[in-house]
Amino acid sequence: MDRWIKSGLNQYSDRAIDKDIQEFFKDKDTAGFDRSLAQASDYINANASYKERDEKVLLEWLKTNEYA
Repeated sequence: MDRWIKSGLNQYSDRAIDKDIQEFFKDKDTAGFDRSLAQASDYINANASYKERDEKVLLEWLKTNEYA
């Protein structure tokens, strides 16, 4: 479970998904992978912050340079 969490959940960049993950695991025994869940939550929120901060600028650059 620990490996799946580390490799699978760190790629998300939406705070709603983080909330869904926390909601899913809230009533389950997470002993043994609780640290990985916390780290995944940190990654998701960092990715979401990056996306919120730079998404418009990056999309504008891609359009200007005819990549989007």
